Amino acid sequence: MNDFKSLLEKYKKGQASDQEIIIVEEAIEKNKAINDYLAESIEDFSMDDIEDISVDLVHKKVKSKLRKNIILSVLIVMSIFVFANFILSPVMDRIYYDPTTVTYGQYHKDIAYDMAAFTELNVPGYKALNPLVIEKGYGSYDLVLRRKNLFEGFDHVALGDRVEIQLKRGKRQGYFDYLYGNGVYLVNDSEEFDYMPFYYETPLKELRDMHKKNYISVFLEPEESLELLDVVKLMDKETDLDYKWLSVKNMDLVEGRPIGFNPSISDTYSVVEEFDRERYPYFDLHEFFGDMVGSFTEDEYMVKTSEIYQKHFISLVNYLNDREDFVRLFGYNTYHYELYQETLDYVEKNGVKINGFLVYGEAEALVSFIENNDIKTIQILDVKTSKYSK
Repeated sequence: MNDFKSLLEKYKKGQASDQEIIIVEEAIEKNKAINDYLAESIEDFSMDDIEDISVDLVHKKVKSKLRKNIILSVLIVMSIFVFANFILSPVMDRIYYDPTTVTYGQYHKDIAYDMAAFTELNVPGYKALNPLVIEKGYGSYDLVLRRKNLFEGFDHVALGDRVEIQLKRGKRQGYFDYLYGNGVYLVNDSEEFDYMPFYYETPLKELRDMHKKNYISVFLEPEESLELLDVVKLMDKETDLDYKWLSVKNMDLVEGRPIGFNPSISDTYSVVEEFDRERYPYFDLHEFFGDMVGSFTEDEYMVKTSEIYQKHFISLVNYLNDREDFVRLFGYNTYHYELYQETLDYVEKNGVKINGFLVYGEAEALVSFIENNDIKTIQILDVKTSKYSK
């Protein structure tokens, strides 16, 4: 290339030889032909073609960037959905009481056992049925509590009395008087009893005035707390009465809401799946039938029965003592949870003593029982025309 430039300079200055002049002029002629060809090609390529190529390139770049943004947005939304529903919601469910948890077996939710123990201990005359649970996510649930009225012999839900409760992140909403008792009240043992007409004479007169076949639910409080074995013997003797709940003395100063258990096996909750029977022996009182097979004297049978009742009651209390989240959520006050440990401590020290019992019976049989035993208070809870009426 540099040699041709030198040759071209000599050609311009007129210093080139004849041979060098021929070489330069041939090169100039060749270059002219190439330029003519390029000029013709450019004329055939219009400005519209150039604009179309530019627009296509812009569109492709815009579409590519838009596609990336859309994909990114979709990924962000999906990530938020996955986080909220599969990470955040389950975490919040674990933080707060989760009634859908299944600890024992495969099908019965924990709340079924929670409500069974809670109802038997705190609500005389009722049996818990399996509740309905609707999971709403993020620690929130809709519940429909169900139970059977043992005196009337039907469950409230079947008659349209649906008791709905909402749980929202560890707080309860709904009708909670349903959960606690049915008007049963214990008189304070430490105070002199000054209400004899109201608690004894008046209701006894009412019982005497009723038709002898009227069927009545009453809560009776004895003058002194009774040993569980003595109550078992009394139940065996008084076959005309149906004992549906026994109140257990759990502190020296007893006033207000009692705690107890149902000795009627057929009216207690039946555990149909695997359960921790080592920690909670006779939680299901139906185990009674399996352990009472064999030959027993009458006294042996009474002792064995009282021992099973005691284990049943202690298992119910132990179970709720282990279920702090449930009790603090459903308890009737902030101190309800402590009640169970206090009960365990008292029973361990003093044994299971009975300071009241809920019984069903005809008026004539009840009057006879009250007059022949040391009864301090009588609370008439419900009356039917006869045992088999509704």
